[in-house]
Amino acid sequence: MKKNQRNRILQFTTIIVATFLAGSLLHAQFVPTNIEVSVWGVYFFFALSALFIYGAVEITLRLVPSNTGYAFLMGLFIKMGVFLLIYNRVLISDEPASKSVKILMLIPFFVFLAIEALGVMKVMKEAVED
Repeated sequence: MKKNQRNRILQFTTIIVATFLAGSLLHAQFVPTNIEVSVWGVYFFFALSALFIYGAVEITLRLVPSNTGYAFLMGLFIKMGVFLLIYNRVLISDEPASKSVKILMLIPFFVFLAIEALGVMKVMKEAVED
């Protein structure tokens, strides 16, 4: 593993952990406590899945560089499928979810998606430059 790659992975992991801690702590302050979904659980799921997707992209870049973008897209689809499996009782139920639950689901999704996309763009840009 190159030093540059190690620094990139460490930097991404630090950003994800900081976002997880800051986001979940801030979000827990503003979300009512009587909702049926754990703020920590949602943020933990998205943080862990972001680390797995980024790791898969790094591995794919090393093994099959031409398919790195496909690995990222596949990771996103798998993440959404697993998320729906875990939280299907909240998302797909007879009674509609409250606005606070919908916001709880959407904010971390888009925050971690943006971080993942920026991290993968940086990886792919550096791979093209090398």
